[in-house]
Amino acid sequence: MILDRGEWDETIAYYAGYTEEEVEPVAHLMVDYLARPVVHEAFFKKYASKKFLKASILTRSWAKRMAAHFGITDTHLSLDQISTREDDSHYGQY
Repeated sequence: MILDRGEWDETIAYYAGYTEEEVEPVAHLMVDYLARPVVHEAFFKKYASKKFLKASILTRSWAKRMAAHFGITDTHLSLDQISTREDDSHYGQY
């Protein structure tokens, strides 16, 4: 996906042990996390180094490009801000 090396086919599913359908919810969670503002700066910086092939930079830019494809449109909000808004909206329902 991220490295654009083709579709998730039967061979990949066989060796990975997961079908594309099984991986999709996890991919959605990853994109949702990566496309939003960085919360854990140390984690992001560590994997942005050359030693780790700048993995956090690559995955974050890919996630930002793909967010809309996954139905994620509020990428300017952190996950904490979203959960606070959801908690506030449920507060009056009890």
